[in-house]
Amino acid sequence: MQRIQKDGVRKVRHPGGGCVFCSKGFWGFFDPENNRAFFEFIFSDEHQGPPNHVHGGVIATFIDEVMSFATGNFFPCFLGKIEIWYRKPVPLFSRLQLEGEVVKVEGRKIFTKGFIKKDGEVLIEAHGVYIQPKERNDVSLEFIE
Repeated sequence: MQRIQKDGVRKVRHPGGGCVFCSKGFWGFFDPENNRAFFEFIFSDEHQGPPNHVHGGVIATFIDEVMSFATGNFFPCFLGKIEIWYRKPVPLFSRLQLEGEVVKVEGRKIFTKGFIKKDGEVLIEAHGVYIQPKERNDVSLEFIE
């Protein structure tokens, strides 16, 4: 993944390792010019639901994570709604691509879409609505490296 840290794309995590994943060293890539985020991940035994496949709740958490990173220009914001289409089972121990992007913005609402792919094939598709709080503070995604 180091190859994509150029042309304005930045390695990020939630501030101070704020979420359960970021606090364990988890991070993604954010493209602020295009409101996109992406990363690669390999799920392991701790993520298992059905035999040899990722638990649906874990999938929901990770698709939320990548769409949340995509809202970096509007941070902080909070998930208001998520719809997930589980198109195909997500296998354990496979290198997967996770992608999120902002589709449109209406006032404090940020509309996103996200995908989990294996070798370009869409396994999971999601749409989310994130909401900026009325009172914002100076918190932003944390740029690392």
